[in-house]
Amino acid sequence: MDIILVPSQARGKVTLIEKRQESITCAGPGDRVGLHVEGLTARQVRRGYVCCDATVEPLLPIKEFVAQIAVLSGASSLGCIEKGLKVRLDCHNTYADVTFDLIYPRDLSTDGRSDTLNPGDVGCVRLVSDKQIALEIFSTCPSLGRFALRHKSHTIAVGLVIENKLN
Repeated sequence: MDIILVPSQARGKVTLIEKRQESITCAGPGDRVGLHVEGLTARQVRRGYVCCDATVEPLLPIKEFVAQIAVLSGASSLGCIEKGLKVRLDCHNTYADVTFDLIYPRDLSTDGRSDTLNPGDVGCVRLVSDKQIALEIFSTCPSLGRFALRHKSHTIAVGLVIENKLN
């Protein structure tokens, strides 16, 4: 099987799949497996990379996305979440620094902008990452579409990717 690593776009060919030192023909969600891959070195594989089948539409790396988040009580030390706040995003096995670029209005009767989200609020936001990351829309692939936002070792929000902005 031809594979592609996201976000690096490195390509290789899987020659063997192992589970507990036994060769298997396929693996399912949640299985811990080892892959023998031709065409890739160990230095090309990093934490947070996602392995995709190169023959079907692979996952594309993104830097900007829209998400629905629920602000947790851990954000009380911040006071509120506002545009420009930089936090760490943790998703599957990767992390990246992201900045709140826009907070969408919660009520369409407002002027179109909501400046802040407080603990207990749920809202839609646009986040911009400092690097390309492998995320997917939650409805397409739930395990790659949910994440946590952390600030100074406190989890301040959890969220779902609802739209990705391809770069």
